[in-house]
Order: sequence, then structure tokens, then C-alpha cells
Amino acid sequence: MVLSCPLCWFNLDMCGKEAEKMFRGYKQIPTYYYTQLIAVALGLDPSVYGFDQHVVDPMLLLKKKGGL
Repeated sequence: MVLSCPLCWFNLDMCGKEAEKMFRGYKQIPTYYYTQLIAVALGLDPSVYGFDQHVVDPMLLLKKKGGL
């Protein structure tokens, strides 16, 4: 999911672990800021992506889809 809102990111990425505990079958998906994906597309150094701040590892999906 691609987002432009910090509060949306917090709710979907950070609070998703709580939702997994509350709702059987709920599975978190990676979330990205659109600027992070622009940085990936431009081939910038991975240290600027900010992926280390995510709860759900966004790199797994990017690698699976051939983005990195």
C-alpha cells in the first residue's frame, strides 16, 4: 500500500500487530510512502529509504517483485 499520510502509515504499519491479535486471519501488508518508492525508482542509496522504521519489512515485497 502506498501512502502520503504519516498518520495513515502509523495506523497501518505500527498498529497492525494489534489488529493481527484481535482479528483471526488478518495479515499485515507492507506500507510505503510514495517518496520512498520514488527513491527506489531513482536508484538512490538504500540508507535514505527509511525502511528501518517500518514494522512490516518493506524490502521483502520489493525484492520479490524485482524492485531491488
